[in-house]
Amino acid sequence: MITNARQGELQKALEITNRKYNGNLKIIWGTVRGNRLSFRLSVHSSKGKGHRLGYEQTDFNGKLLRKQRRLACACWHAHGDFFDTLFSLLPIPNKVKVYTRGKHVISYQDGNWEDWDAGSMMFPVMMSNLCECGQEPEIEVPTYVKSLYY
Repeated sequence: MITNARQGELQKALEITNRKYNGNLKIIWGTVRGNRLSFRLSVHSSKGKGHRLGYEQTDFNGKLLRKQRRLACACWHAHGDFFDTLFSLLPIPNKVKVYTRGKHVISYQDGNWEDWDAGSMMFPVMMSNLCECGQEPEIEVPTYVKSLYY
């Protein structure tokens, strides 16, 4: 993902979000170009909270072709909680945008809880179903943290 948020803002949002996910989330930093920063939200352990699952495939008779695997990347709920936290920490949240690989823009105005089909035509599965969270976000977030800006 690419964003115009500062590295300190992303790190503070990660610290707060990690309270819910037992410290399992991490940021993998990419390149910096001007005021744009690329990063990826990942997990320390694919067995901990907030990890994503792959999708399983079955044939038309119900025989399992490929079983569901644990992936070492953050799930849909972890991303949603992270961006909710990030936007609530910013004094002017509508100036920050996050661009994903699929040219999708996550912003304060548009929201970040948009679900999409991560499977295929034969094996459709929504991204929100590819994890073991199974719950809506429940995280307390402070509204403005002065230490980030002074």
